[in-house]
Amino acid sequence: MRMQYDVINVNADKHTILAQNLQTKELQTDHYDKLIMATGSITAIPAIPGVENLKVMLCKTCEQAQQLYEAAQHAHHIAIVGGGYSGVELAEGYVKSGHAVTLFQRGSHLINEYLDPQLSEKVEKLLTTNGIQVKTNAQVMAFSDTADSRLRVTTANGEETFDMAVICPGVIPQSELLAGQVNRTKQGAIVTDRYMGTSNPDIYAAGDVTEVNFNPTKDHAYMPLVSHAIRQGALAGINIFDKRLGSIGTQATTGMLIFDQTVACAGMT
Repeated sequence: MRMQYDVINVNADKHTILAQNLQTKELQTDHYDKLIMATGSITAIPAIPGVENLKVMLCKTCEQAQQLYEAAQHAHHIAIVGGGYSGVELAEGYVKSGHAVTLFQRGSHLINEYLDPQLSEKVEKLLTTNGIQVKTNAQVMAFSDTADSRLRVTTANGEETFDMAVICPGVIPQSELLAGQVNRTKQGAIVTDRYMGTSNPDIYAAGDVTEVNFNPTKDHAYMPLVSHAIRQGALAGINIFDKRLGSIGTQATTGMLIFDQTVACAGMT
C-alpha cells in the first residue's frame, strides 16, 4: 500500500509502472505480473468562460466536498450547475443548512440519464416545494465577477448573481495511462470482458474507468455507479489469475433519499 504516489506512466509491454512520491518528488519504477486498473473517473469540466473563477467549485472528491463545506460558511446564495444525482442531493444539503439555492439544468428534466420525464417532474416538484429554485433548459454560458465581488452566472435567458457556484456536470473515465495499450471506447472507457479482463491478458480493469454489461439492451454502456464499481472490483480480484466468475450484468438499479422521499429506478427509461 503506497499512499501519496502519482502513477505517471504504465508500460504494458515491459510490465512496469513509473510513479512519483508526492512528498519527496522522487521517481520510482515498479514491476507487475498482473495489473488492475481502478483509476475511476474525473470531472468533465465544461468549457465555460470563467469556469476557473475561484468562486466556481467542483463536487466529486472527498477533498472537494470539504472545500465546499468551508466555502459555504461564507456564502448564502449558491448556484448549482448540473441536475444529476450529485447536483440534486447537493441542492438538498445546502437548503437544509440554511442556504438559498438555484439549480441550473441544461436539459429539460432532472436526472434525465436515469429517470423518465414523469418521475423527473416529481423530483423537480419536490425540490421547488422545499424552496429550491430549479431552472431547466438553462445552459450556463459564462461566469464572471461583479463589482461587489459576487459571482455573475450568465445563461441564454439572462444573468443572476450568487455568492458561489458548484459544478456537477458528470464524469469521464480516467484511462489515459493505458491509451494505445488496451482497447478503449470513443469515450475513453476501457473495454473489458465479463471477467473484467482487457485486451491485454495481464491487465484487468474495474469501476468508473470501464463500461458495464447493460442487460436491458444486451450491450455495453458507460454507467459510473458505486454499486457497479464494487462488484467489478471483486470480480477483477477473483479472476486475475484464473477466469472463474463472470459478470451477470446490470439493470443500473439506483436510488436516493431526498426530502424524506425515496426515488428509485431500474432498467431503461
